[in-house]
Amino acid sequence: MFRKPDKKYFPMTMVAILALSTTLLTLSCWQNPKSKVAKRSIELADRLTPQAQNSEDGVTATRQRAYVDSSLSMQGFIGESGRSVFDEFLDAMPDVMPGCEVFRYGESASPESEALKIDQITTKVQFDQQLHNRSLYTRKFNPDAALINGLVEDQEPALSIVITDGVESDAQGQVNTAVVNSIRSWMNRRGIFAILVMKSKFSGKFYSERQRRIIDEKAEIPARPFYAMVFSPSMRDFEDLQDKLRRRFPELKSLLFSDDAITCQAEIPVDSAAGYAQESPPDKPYYWQMLTAKNFPSGAEDPISYHFSYKIKSTYPAGLLGIRTQSKLYRWNPSGQFDAEGTASQTQPAVESANRDDNRTQIFDLRPQPIFQQAAQDDYRFYSIEQSVYIKEIDRDIVELSTPDDGEANTGGRTYRFQELIYALMDVHLKDRLLSRMSPRLYITVAKN
Repeated sequence: MFRKPDKKYFPMTMVAILALSTTLLTLSCWQNPKSKVAKRSIELADRLTPQAQNSEDGVTATRQRAYVDSSLSMQGFIGESGRSVFDEFLDAMPDVMPGCEVFRYGESASPESEALKIDQITTKVQFDQQLHNRSLYTRKFNPDAALINGLVEDQEPALSIVITDGVESDAQGQVNTAVVNSIRSWMNRRGIFAILVMKSKFSGKFYSERQRRIIDEKAEIPARPFYAMVFSPSMRDFEDLQDKLRRRFPELKSLLFSDDAITCQAEIPVDSAAGYAQESPPDKPYYWQMLTAKNFPSGAEDPISYHFSYKIKSTYPAGLLGIRTQSKLYRWNPSGQFDAEGTASQTQPAVESANRDDNRTQIFDLRPQPIFQQAAQDDYRFYSIEQSVYIKEIDRDIVELSTPDDGEANTGGRTYRFQELIYALMDVHLKDRLLSRMSPRLYITVAKN
C-alpha cells in the first residue's frame, strides 16, 4: 500500500533534487564543446593581452622652475621700444608659477652634450630687468638635451618650463635625436610633457640653423614663434599653469603629449546570427567574439565588420591616422587546448578608412573574413588581430609653424624643421605610451559548426 511521505522529509527531498539538477546542468554545460572552447579562448586572450601601463596620475610639484634660453638667437625677442609678447611672457612667470626659481642656460663653446651636466649650463638669475637686457642673450649654443636629461634625473617632483625659440637640430641640420630621446625619457617616467606655442615681435639678427650661422642682416619680424616646453609631474599642475597663462595670453596654443591624446571606441557585430559568445570592456581589456562559421550571412563578400573610431584630442598635433594590422592563427589541438604559439597570417583583415571628421574622429572598418579561409576545415580556430595606428599626416597648424629653410628673413615667422621635430616626438610617444592604451586587441574564435 502506498504510503504518503512524511511532510518533515519533503523539504530535504526537494533540496536534494535541486542540487542534483544543478549538478547535471553544470555537467551538461561543461560537456558542451563550444562552452569549453569559449572558456579556453578567454584564457588565451587573457594571456596574450599586454598588461596596461600605469596612468599618469603623477604627484604634486614641490618646486617650480623656469629656464630661459640665453643664446644669441633669442636676442631679437627682447623689445627695444616697448614690451614685446616675449617680455610679457617672462614677466608673467612669477604670478603663474608662485615661488618659481629662474635660470638662464646656454654654452659659449661647442658642447659635448653627452658629457654636460645641468649645473654646468645653467646660472640662477632673478625675475628682474636683467632678463629684459639683450646683453644677457650672448651664448652660442642651447644644449637642451643636457638640460632635459638633468630634469629627468632630478628625484624631486618639480614643475619646469623651458623657454626657447625651438631651434633644434643636430650638426647635420637634422632632427636632434638627443633632444627627442631626452624628452622620451621624461615621458616614460610618466611625466607630463607639453609645448606651449606663442608668437612675438622680433627685431634683430637671427640664427639660421640650416646655415649654422647668425644672419648678418637685421630682421624685423612681426610674429616669430617661441616655445615653452613644460615638464610637469602631474596633469593637475600642467592644467593649472595652462589655465593661468591662457587668461593672460588667449592666443596661446598647447601641444599636449598625454596618455589620452588618442582614444578608441570599438563596436563588434553583436546582432550577427553567427555570434555565440563575446567579451568586451569594461569587463575585459580587449574585444573577443566566438562565431559559428555555418551561420555567416550569405550573399556578402565580407559579412562581418568591426568598427573602430579613433578620436584625436584638439591639443594633440596629429592630423590624419593610418592603421596597420597583424593577425595570428592559433589552432585547436587534440588535447583540447589552443596551441601556445600562433602562426602569422599571410592574409590580413581588409581595412576601410574614413577621413577625420570635424570632431577629429577617424573611423576604420576591419573586415576579418579574408583570414578565415585559412585552415577553414578545422573545428575551432582562434585569431588574434592586433591593430596599431600611425601618424599619416601632421596637423596643419604645425606645418604652418615649420620651414625647411630658415636662411632668409621672410621665413622668420617659422621655425626650422619644427614639424619634423613634432613628428619624431609623436612617433616615440605613440610607441611608448599610446598604442597599448588606444588600440584594443581583437580576438575571434571561429567554430566550424
